[in-house]
Amino acid sequence: MQTLKDLPDLAIEVNLTSGGVDKLAIYQGLGIPEVLIWQNDRLQLFDLREGMEVVTHSQFFPELDFALLAQFVRPQDQPQAMKDFLVAIRTQVQ
Repeated sequence: MQTLKDLPDLAIEVNLTSGGVDKLAIYQGLGIPEVLIWQNDRLQLFDLREGMEVVTHSQFFPELDFALLAQFVRPQDQPQAMKDFLVAIRTQVQ
């Protein structure tokens, strides 16, 4: 039997063709409290603790700007996207 420590707190799903929101019930059944889904060039964060609510801030990463992060999710150009994201967050910190 799985214990709470065996389960992740956050699931991340990148959907290039389909999936995502249809799988939220599965994640919820597993007891995963948050799911971040990238689909159609945008990120959506779902809080699954009491339903399937779209939220703007993570309970685990409250300072992470998901709108900013979404700009840098580019599967076809991931190495450059990571570099660009690091520059963007370093600029915000200063």
